[in-house]
Amino acid sequence: MTTLDSEKYISLTTFTKDGRAKPTPVWFAPVDGKLLIVTDDGSWKVRRIRNTPRVEVVPCNMSGKVEEGAVSQLGTAELISNSDPAFQQVDAAILAKYGLMARLFRFFGKQRGKPQIGIRVTLD
Repeated sequence: MTTLDSEKYISLTTFTKDGRAKPTPVWFAPVDGKLLIVTDDGSWKVRRIRNTPRVEVVPCNMSGKVEEGAVSQLGTAELISNSDPAFQQVDAAILAKYGLMARLFRFFGKQRGKPQIGIRVTLD
């Protein structure tokens, strides 16, 4: 159980090759002490994770605004291909937490031909 368990959104900060921070609000599901995320495989956050798996997470609202005093945590991100059996756990966890909204996003992503990928974050 993490301190993020009751949160609806987190700001996932990934880092460019030159070290610049790039925060993005995302849905996530905490499972077995990890944070699970589903996103488009071609997204910039995925490209940055491929270059450096170091990430930072902090609770935020839907638009990415972080409350003053919110505590961020460092972690390591691992990408999980949608052909990997572990992706099913990631996808199921997001669907269980976000329900109809997650199903709609998944449907429209498939309509746009966007393959999905899982991100598993292990906090330090």
